[in-house]
Amino acid sequence: MRSGARSIRRFQLLTWVVGVTSFLLVIGVGGAAAAVRMESSTTKVNLNGFQVGGIDLAGLDTAAATQKLHQRFEAPLDAPIPVTLDGKPLQSTTRRELGASTNVDEVYRKALKLHQDMPVWKRLWYRITGMSVGKSLEVVTKVDGTKSAELVGKIAGTVNKSPVNARVSVVGSGFKILDAVPGFALDEKSAAKAVEAASNGHSRTISLAGKPVAAQVTKDNFKDVIVIKVGENKLYHYEGERLVKSYDVATGLPKYPTPIGQFKIVEKRFRPTWVNPAKAPGEWGFNLPAKIAPGPNNPLGTRAMNLNSPGIRIHGTTTEASMGYNASHGCIRMRMSDVEELFDQVDTGTPVIIQSGGPARLMPSKSKTPTIEDLVESNGAAAQAAPAAPPAASVAPAAPVAPVAPPAAPTDTAPGVVPPMDLDMGND
Repeated sequence: MRSGARSIRRFQLLTWVVGVTSFLLVIGVGGAAAAVRMESSTTKVNLNGFQVGGIDLAGLDTAAATQKLHQRFEAPLDAPIPVTLDGKPLQSTTRRELGASTNVDEVYRKALKLHQDMPVWKRLWYRITGMSVGKSLEVVTKVDGTKSAELVGKIAGTVNKSPVNARVSVVGSGFKILDAVPGFALDEKSAAKAVEAASNGHSRTISLAGKPVAAQVTKDNFKDVIVIKVGENKLYHYEGERLVKSYDVATGLPKYPTPIGQFKIVEKRFRPTWVNPAKAPGEWGFNLPAKIAPGPNNPLGTRAMNLNSPGIRIHGTTTEASMGYNASHGCIRMRMSDVEELFDQVDTGTPVIIQSGGPARLMPSKSKTPTIEDLVESNGAAAQAAPAAPPAASVAPAAPVAPVAPPAAPTDTAPGVVPPMDLDMGND
């Protein structure tokens, strides 16, 4: 009896052990399989100790991990950075616009790959024990320096202003000297440093500065102005807005008017040489000398000041009877002593304002053969307009003029001045 009872209890115990063992074995195999499936994931990092830029990725799938990483490393690149110029708001920019970028996506992909390349048994071990893998990957921010330089150049192109010199403005029948306007220049060297600091994340603002650029000519040091009144036939010389002296002059005939407008002296010619423009038989001036050197027969007198209007000059004349009349072929004639005086007082670049001063005043009508001065001023038109003589006779000077060889040394310039190219081609 007793032995039978013991046998029954042993059998029941064995059955319980086998059952429990079988249950634990089934549970273990299933859990292991589930663990293997979990650790084989390609969309998340499940182990502790996988970090990107200090952020632990454990349990985060790709979407969640990317969002968290972008919030930490990408979003700051799009934060507005105010740009000021001398303390005043100018515009705004961002670190991304300044060429900053991160490799956060690349680093995250690298972390995933390191997780996936780890043997399953090793992953299971870290998973079961809860130990840290100890993998920390850094995120790097790079800056393309060309973007910062582009911004500085763009801002400079917007804010830099060239100074404007004092200048003459025609007002009615007179003129006014407008004062200079200073310019502005961005301090591009310090601007480059400020932009670079912002692009690298060392500064949250960009403070720029600049300085005024003074004009070379202000109203206080403005020199000369010449005003010529056609019809009134007067030349007025001003220093600034103060009248220095007025001169009688001759201006253009109605048929050959002196141009109205604002001009300037572009060339001063001391004892100019006249050059004949004729190149072939039949052209005007072919029977005249090739050149007329300085002297009493020179049609430009002892001084000539070319304007930036083709063929128009202020020059001396021996035909003093034409002073006060519209008698020239477009030029402004002056007495020889007057043009020499004015020549010494004004510089190249002097403004010349030519205005209407009333109806033309013509010299008393009389028939005459055009002088060499008439012919030079008109480039032959006077010869064609002369009523009497044939072309050859009409272009001859009143008194015979022998061809004069050009002097050995330049005579078209004052001492110390580089001789200009004498290419007036007979135009006046």
